[in-house]
This record gives sequence, C-alpha cells and structure tokens, in this order.
Amino acid sequence: MFTTKIITDLKDPKKAFDEIALARCCVMATESLNPEEFDFFIKAHNVLIERRKLQNDKINYD
Repeated sequence: MFTTKIITDLKDPKKAFDEIALARCCVMATESLNPEEFDFFIKAHNVLIERRKLQNDKINYD
C-alpha cells in the first residue's frame, strides 16, 4: 500500500525527527484504526507532508 522508509540527511534535525515520527504514526495507524478512522488519518498525514515539506511519501487511496 505505502512505504514508511525514510532516508534523511539530518541537516535539519527537527525536520528529520518529524519525518520519523510521522512514519511511526503511520505504522500505528495501519495497525490500530478502523477504515473510517484511517481515512481521516490519511488526509491529516498528507496535509502534514505538504505543510511541513517532509520527504515522507503521501498515502494514495481510492
């Protein structure tokens, strides 16, 4: 479905931490949320990537 692999250069430690934390949240969400809740998580996840300019992959859903 999606990958949580993060390769960071650590030039910006705060941004690197945000990328790792968001990837971890994504793993927890896939294991813990029901489908409706996961849909809301996907929207928040993708917005955070855009606003924070993170390198995480967006989650595509159909």
